[in-house]
Amino acid sequence: MRKAPRSSATRRKAIKAGYRSGIEHEAAQCFIKETIPYTYESIKLHYSYKTTKRFYSCSCCESKELLFKSQYTPDFMFTGTNLIYEFKGVFALKDFKKQLAVQNQNPDKEIVIIFQDPNKKRSKLHTYGSHATKNGLKWFALKDKSKWLNYIKKKALI
Repeated sequence: MRKAPRSSATRRKAIKAGYRSGIEHEAAQCFIKETIPYTYESIKLHYSYKTTKRFYSCSCCESKELLFKSQYTPDFMFTGTNLIYEFKGVFALKDFKKQLAVQNQNPDKEIVIIFQDPNKKRSKLHTYGSHATKNGLKWFALKDKSKWLNYIKKKALI
């Protein structure tokens, strides 16, 4: 049975509270309840990866292989740790490529993804969770709140 989508009222409430999504707002409420010190979207991590664009080329060498540079703003960072939590409802292919590039180029940060539904199909063969595991990404399911809260507490020695 398919879950009903989150109401727009939930999102409006989250935006009013300063968050981008209902999932992030719920997580922040959990951190406050558990007295876990955190910052929200407080840092920017730079990353880059090679990409090929069909209709673009380098103005200097005419190469079709281009270097894509950008910055990533993680959802939550926890005080006194290098731990970052990223909450994902939808994990598009471009987000996946970005996540791999960010993790590979910022080895001093431990990025953990919290999937709203890790069993959602990424392809015929993989779910979000299995795809993340296959590529070495640490993740938890949103519904396993005690697991991801205890992981923070263990890392932050709370």
